[in-house]
Order: sequence, then C-alpha cells, then structure tokens
Amino acid sequence: MCCIEHDHHHHHHHHGIAAFFSVTFQCVECIEKIAEVADEAFHLLGAFIEQYTDAVVFQTLSSLHDITHEVEHVLHAFCLGGDITRLIGGRFIVYHHDNQHHHRIDYLRTLARVCHLAAHLLASLEFLNVQQICSLAGMERYFAYGNLFSATGYAIWTIQLVWNRFQENADELSLTELFMQAGGFLFEAVQFINKVDPFNPYLLMLNPAASIAGIIHASLVVHYLVPTILLGVGAFFETPENVGSH
Repeated sequence: MCCIEHDHHHHHHHHGIAAFFSVTFQCVECIEKIAEVADEAFHLLGAFIEQYTDAVVFQTLSSLHDITHEVEHVLHAFCLGGDITRLIGGRFIVYHHDNQHHHRIDYLRTLARVCHLAAHLLASLEFLNVQQICSLAGMERYFAYGNLFSATGYAIWTIQLVWNRFQENADELSLTELFMQAGGFLFEAVQFINKVDPFNPYLLMLNPAASIAGIIHASLVVHYLVPTILLGVGAFFETPENVGSH
C-alpha cells in the first residue's frame, strides 16, 4: 500500500518533467487504492455473495477480485517511483506547517515517510522476484516486513496527528486524516500477521475489521488524491498568459 501523506496543505505548480512524474505516480496510487477497495469489499462480502447469488455471478466477481488483487500488487511495486520523485524534488522531508517554525523539520512524519519508502522498496523487490526479472532467492522471508514497515509508518503518522492536537496553538484534528492513517495501520498490521502467523485464532475477528479499515483508508486516500491530480493535470494546460491572469 502506498504511503499517504499528501502535501494537501500547499499545492505547488511544478512544471516540466518533475510535475509529470508527480502526477503520474499519484494516478498510479489512486488506481491502486480503487483496486484495494474492490479487493477488500470482496473479502468482506464473498461468503454472502456465494450464498445468495448463483455460481456464474460468484465466479465472475471472484475472477474480477483476482484481477484487482493483481493490479493492486503490480501498482504497489511502482509506488517507489513516487518516493523517488519526492526525493529528487526535495519534498521528501516533512516540515512543520505553522508559521513560527516554518523550517523546523517534522522528524516523526519524516520517519514515517522513511518507513513507507522501505515498504515500497521491499514491494518492488518482491515484484521483481515474482515476475522472475531477477532472482532474489533467500529474500522471500523478508518481503512480509513490507507490511510491518507500512504499519509502522501509518502508526507514527497517527500518533503525530493526535500528539499535535494537544499542543498549544494546535491545528484542528482532521478526522479524515486520522481515519486514513489509523485505517492504514490496522489494515497493514493484520496483513503482516496473516503472512507471519496465518493460523492465529484472532485473525477470524481481525480480518473483517482490517477489510473495513482498508476500505475506509483507501476511499479517503482517493478522496484526497483526486483534487490533487486534477490540479496537477490542470497545471499542464496552463499557458503563460493564463498563469498571469490568476
């Protein structure tokens, strides 16, 4: 799952190749999240669909689920590109948004981004291994840790959101951002447990909760990303004359 800490506080209009890549990777992330919603909805409703519809409907939906699952995995491997674009563009390090400390580094959120970068790196390596583009024998057991890195990244961001709420001159706590980050944490943490301890008895309860958390998380990410993508695409079609008229 891609990391979501969108720079929704300030939209920069980059032009040229950096802007193109930025928007491209946001589109990749958006499609990945839509696939995730479909994937998790099937996990939640699969048994219900099988019981109350005929075999043809169930088989069709099951095949669609397999496709969305593949799409999600393939696109996740390309999320590393978004991180690289941020690094090259100098937008990887997170700064505090308040005016007094404009240049003070937000160490916790930057650490969260490092965790997501590690998760995306592992996802890319797993993709290369599965596609047999390069053999990474012996590394398979480490791929599950991608989920742990993601979960840690979301957990740190969630803690930071709550912590910030209790500081003086605090921003209002954004519930959508809180649900997005906390949902990502629960989803990724349970994915990790499924990989390292698949027969854990608690998974019977945890899996449906994680599916709901995954759907909420991914839907909110799409909700955040779509305006940013439209803004980015719009910037490409702005001629110099149009820019002057804003």
